[in-house]
Amino acid sequence: MNFPDEKCPACGADLVAAGPAGWCAACLLDTGAADDAPPEESLWAGRYRLLEPLGKGGFATVWRAEQTEPVRRTVALKVLDAGLATPRILARFEGERQALARMAHPGIAAVYDAGTHDGQAFIVMELVEGKPVTAFCQEHGTGLRGRLVLFAGICDAVQHAHGRGVIHRDLKPSNLLAAQHDGAAVVKVIDFGVARALEEPLAAEAVTVWRQMIGTPGYISPEQWQFGSAAAEARSDVYALGVVLYELLAGRAPHASREGEAPEAFLRRASAEDVPPLRGPLLDKTTNTARRELDAITARAMARDPAQRYATAAALADDVRRFLKGEPVEAMRRGAWYLLGTLYRRHRAAVLAAAAILTAVIAGGAVSAVQYFKAEQARGIAAEERSRAESSEANMRVALAAADVAAARQLVLQGQPASALPHLARAVQLAPDNAAAAADLLLLLPQAPLLRSEARWPG
Repeated sequence: MNFPDEKCPACGADLVAAGPAGWCAACLLDTGAADDAPPEESLWAGRYRLLEPLGKGGFATVWRAEQTEPVRRTVALKVLDAGLATPRILARFEGERQALARMAHPGIAAVYDAGTHDGQAFIVMELVEGKPVTAFCQEHGTGLRGRLVLFAGICDAVQHAHGRGVIHRDLKPSNLLAAQHDGAAVVKVIDFGVARALEEPLAAEAVTVWRQMIGTPGYISPEQWQFGSAAAEARSDVYALGVVLYELLAGRAPHASREGEAPEAFLRRASAEDVPPLRGPLLDKTTNTARRELDAITARAMARDPAQRYATAAALADDVRRFLKGEPVEAMRRGAWYLLGTLYRRHRAAVLAAAAILTAVIAGGAVSAVQYFKAEQARGIAAEERSRAESSEANMRVALAAADVAAARQLVLQGQPASALPHLARAVQLAPDNAAAAADLLLLLPQAPLLRSEARWPG
């Protein structure tokens, strides 16, 4: 979301009509600035040959230049415009040089040299040839994962600056240039022209004024536009990173300006609105849980209250990397179902394998149970048949014993007690519980000696 400059870059006054370099009339009169004139063709500071202008800001021009010594290389040379060297502009220019000199990170454009030439201050920096990260991803068809990896790298670079006590204050896609190097996409953070130190001034004169807003509407945090850029701190850069992340994922800014809307009105409205849910082609193929996680990450980074944001750019990068690994993200409310869902997504193959094993075990157990019950049923049938056989044999023994008792009694009645005795003995042997046989046998046993010689035992 870009608006034309509405304030003089030198004094911060509202612009009615901008003069050369975007200055107000009073500052132009104070400095005597005339139309920009190209530098002379001779070597700049004796070792830099200006080749072509790359861009122009409110008070400086960036040139592509060739360094001739002590090494030959192509660099970016930022030159303070002639006649615009007010104390405040010089302080800001010196602040940028000191900010860059503090840092040494592959994701931040390096500073090589600085000085003055014919009264004009200059900074020599690493030449970063790339495109705004959003345009780069769009042109190269970078997918969701690739964009998140690039964004996490941007956060690492910003965290490095914060660790050196430097707040960028103007993070936006045009200051995050992406290019292909050795087949891989690389992003570098540029333009620390409005950076400020956390613990000490970057130059002898402060580069910010309370209530003066420095930055780009649409990316500056609520506290920056409400209280001025002096109120900016690490979480102000986190807010801007949240906006960049939203644009990378949704392909549009989270808050759109309305036709004819003044920058201040836009900022007031955007600060009061909630961050809209992420929508776009990149997110159509993701799960509902993944979209909720990304919504939570962007909403936390862009929270209105700085205390509700990620405390550092590193914390934001960590949550993005948790998402990439399928781990629970800090921005989400961690309910039991959410934690189980992330566990499943992270270990999906292992969970499916375990489920297959469990299913096989359950199926095998079911087969074993069926076999067990069949065996038990067979044992029961055998026992029942055995019981019936045993019962049948017992009945036969009882019947035979009864027949012997009857025969014995018949023999006694016929006057042949000796012949009756063997029948009664066999009856008792066949059926020990036969009371009649036992009683009759007891009656005849006293006569056993007398009957022995007459006894005829049944065969």
